[in-house]
Formats: sequence, C-alpha cells, structure tokens
Amino acid sequence: MCVAVAGGTKSASAQGKNPATASSREPSGGAEAGARRRGRESAAGVASGVVSRLIVSPLDVLKIRLQLQVSGQDGYRGVAQSATKILREEGVRGLWKGTAPSLVLWGLYAGVQFPAYQETLRILGFSRETAPLGVDLVAGAAGSLAATTISYPLDTIRTQLVYRRAEHGNVFALTRLTLQRDGFLGFYRGFLPTVTQVVPGMAFSFAFYGYIKRHVTALTHTESKEAGAPSMAQTAAQLLSGSLAGVLSKVIVHPLDTVKKRIQVNHLLGRESARAARYNGMIDCFREMYIHEGPRSFFSGLVPTLLKSAVATAVTFATYEYALALLVGLTPGTEDSAEED
Repeated sequence: MCVAVAGGTKSASAQGKNPATASSREPSGGAEAGARRRGRESAAGVASGVVSRLIVSPLDVLKIRLQLQVSGQDGYRGVAQSATKILREEGVRGLWKGTAPSLVLWGLYAGVQFPAYQETLRILGFSRETAPLGVDLVAGAAGSLAATTISYPLDTIRTQLVYRRAEHGNVFALTRLTLQRDGFLGFYRGFLPTVTQVVPGMAFSFAFYGYIKRHVTALTHTESKEAGAPSMAQTAAQLLSGSLAGVLSKVIVHPLDTVKKRIQVNHLLGRESARAARYNGMIDCFREMYIHEGPRSFFSGLVPTLLKSAVATAVTFATYEYALALLVGLTPGTEDSAEED
C-alpha cells in the first residue's frame, strides 16, 4: 500500500532489501525500535479515528436512525428530512448523540487496526509501498478483525445509545442493563454479522486505497520524495483516494451493516414495541427483513452511509499518514519509516 510518510517512496525493496529479511536481522536495539514504531502507528491510528468521528458523527446518527426504523414507521425519509426531524425534536446535540463512546470506540479501533495491519504486512514480507492488492486485502482483514474484536462492546453500547428508544440514561446505565440482561456476551450481540461486514469492508478499503492512491499519485506526480509531513498536493491525493475507497467498499457490505445494527438493538425492539418481532440471529434477521420489508430494506440509510464512508475513510487515511509522518520526524534517531518496514 502506498502511504506518503517520511521517506515514503524509499521502500526496503527499493534499497535492494527484502523487508522480511531486513526485519529479521535487526540489531540488539531492534526490539526497542520495533516498539517505538508500533507506538507511533498506534498513536497515529488513534488520532485518525478521533478526528474522523468528530467530523462524520451527524452522518453516522442519520445512518443508524434510517437503518433501525421498521418499514418507515419512525418517520425518517431521506437525509435532509431526517436531519430536520432530529434538529426539531432533539436539537443540534441530537446529531452528535453517542459521540463520547464513539470517540473512544474509533480511537481504540484505529489505534489497534493500523498497527495490526502494518505488522501483518511485515510478517508477509512487504511494506506499504510494495504490497500488491491481494496482500493489502489480507493485511486489512487482519487489522480489522483484531480491532473489531477488541472494540466491539463499545460499538454495541454506542448503537443502543444512538437508537432513540434506548432511553436508559447514559453509557454506564446501558452497560449495567446489558450485563443484567445478557451477561458479558450481551456486548457481543451481532458480532457475527459485524465480522462478516466490517472485516471485508475494511479489507476492501485498504486494498482500494492503496490501489487508487498509487495511480492517483503517479498521474498527478505527487509521490512523497522526502521526509516530513505530506504536502497539500499529497494530502489532496490521499483524500481523493480515501473517499473513493470508502464508497466502493461500503456499497459492497452495506446490507450486512444494516442487519448488524438491527441485531444490536434487537432486545430493545422486541421489548419496547409489539410491531417488531425479535430476530433469532443473523439468518432470521435477513429472512424477516426480506419477507416483511423487501430487498430495499437492506439498503436503508445507504446515502448517508456513502457520504459518511467517503468522508470518514478519506479523513482517516489522510490524518493517519500526516500524524505518522509528524511522529516519525519527531522521534529521535528515526531516519526513515520505510526502512523500519
């Protein structure tokens, strides 16, 4: 994957070194250098997750409301109408509902995902600059699986908090309620459809981003040629590549995301409304939605989802690359991040 960080075009392979071999021959201080490298990757990931969530939180709220309503009975019809309805009934704060757990969730998620992705590339013997499409897919899937497993309980609580029927107070009240009703496994409600949706989605995001960015930078001659923060032209190429990668990957996996959201609030639907039967797992949710609401129900909230994904993916990758480049430049004794790969 082509990432414009310090020394971005100076990959290990370009210097005549196999990245896997080079990393296996680290000097005695190699373990410490590796820890610093992973720390920078994690810190840059946290920064990218927090920044992107602050920007796209209103679109995320709109997407969840549209996905969770049954047959349009909550009165949400499209992005503009739904935003107006929320502003009128809940005020501006309604569009940022669940932002606090969302910031923690996505900071944690990205803080795990990027280092896991990078480490997988190193294990497979590639750097970000040299990884082909298939390797980016595998590394992206590995990073996403690790991040999803660790951060999923927060995702469950956040979804319940955003859902307007979840009037149980705050994050701590919802955490207590989940533990009382379902135990610890209640935090992993909908984990299977999440994994089948998020892992492929993020794998495609990483692969599409790397593929598109290589072509965009080649066409616009914005390859990174020296250490330091990316230039405006390089950042623009990263934003464009990220937005296209986000749209393409999200179209593929959106139906699974809708099913995941339904299952996460399943106990609230079944308990608080007679109109919505409880779903008995992922397959049953698919069947019930198809029978009672039709195929279009799987694409509820697609427009805000695509808008959110385009913005979030673009900001996430661009922020990560910028933050990592700054951290590499601020780390004493660090000459080239690519050499560490």
